[in-house]
Parts: sequence; structure tokens; C-alpha cells
Amino acid sequence: MVGRREEPVEPERECGFPLKLRIPDWCGKQSCAMNGEAPEIVRLAAGYLEIARIWRPGDVVELDMEMPVRIMFPDPRIQELAGKAAIQRGPLVYCVESVDNGAGLHRLILDPEVPAKAEFEPELMGGSVRITLSGFMDESELLLPRKEGEGRVPYGSGWGAARGLVRASIVAVPYHQWGNREPGGEMRVWLNCARAIPRG
Repeated sequence: MVGRREEPVEPERECGFPLKLRIPDWCGKQSCAMNGEAPEIVRLAAGYLEIARIWRPGDVVELDMEMPVRIMFPDPRIQELAGKAAIQRGPLVYCVESVDNGAGLHRLILDPEVPAKAEFEPELMGGSVRITLSGFMDESELLLPRKEGEGRVPYGSGWGAARGLVRASIVAVPYHQWGNREPGGEMRVWLNCARAIPRG
């Protein structure tokens, strides 16, 4: 899926000059057309796509930019985010919500080795791109000892007859849209990651 931008060029008269279009870091690949045809002189440098030509009133530049799903890793100096990763598509940060993934989002584990799938959903909050990723749900159950008069304590030294890690599909939506379908539901941006280390 790509992000498309059409930019009309309206000089007062026919004249020559270089037009520079910003290509952001999140863009995977890009292509451009001028009045529906590939321009003759195009140069990509310092984050800008430069088109040099004689411009006429009514010219239109079309720019297509790939918006790949990227798994983002934190600086290892951030202790609170050790072993976690986040999801980004184009300029948008994504999040996971309990309305899509069930309760216990802290037990989800993202598998960054499996490619993500991005699909436009017209019924999702008026039209939005939903991302589906692969991962695991940790369904391990800790054997919690009982403390007399206080019930179970929230820690233990053994595991019960648990299923452990179970394969799961993880659904993510744009962060700016969270909380609209299930007010008060769980939400997370940073997920546990099966391999929270960028590949070299």
C-alpha cells in the first residue's frame, strides 16, 4: 500500500526551476510522474526528490510513496522498554487494544520475523488501515500459594498445567484512534518481542 500525493504546479508563466519534494525516512520506495508521464530529470538527494524541467501552468506532479510496516526497537539505554518493540506504518504509530486482542495485552509477544499484513478497512472508524501481525499469547499459569486469611498471594515458585506460549494473531490500529470502540479497554504501544534486537 502506498501514500499518494498530487501536487499542482502553477507558475505565473512558463519557466524553468527545480522542484523539490520531501521524501521522509519512513518511505520505503517512491516513484513520481509529471502529467501522467515519468519526468526526464529526477534526482534524490538529502531527503528530497528533485525534478528539474520547464514548468507550465497546469502541470501536476504525482508522487507515490511506499508505507511499509516497520517494527521499531527502543534505544537499549531505555530500561523500561527492554525486550519490547512497537509498530509503525508510514508516519503513524500503531497500538493494540483489548477490543481486538482480548484482555491481558501484557502477555502478548510479537514475532518480528513474520511479515505483517496491512489492509484498509472501510468500517474501521470511518476507514482506516488495520495491521495484522504474528506472535504469541503467554497462557502460562503460575501456581499461587494461599496465605492464611488473605487468599492467594501474587507470586509463586512453580507453574501449573499451563499451555505456555500459544500462537496468536495480533491486530493493531493507528494509535490516534484508540479508545473509540471500547472506552476503558486495555491499550499498549510497546509489546513484548520474541527477538527485540534489530538485525544487522
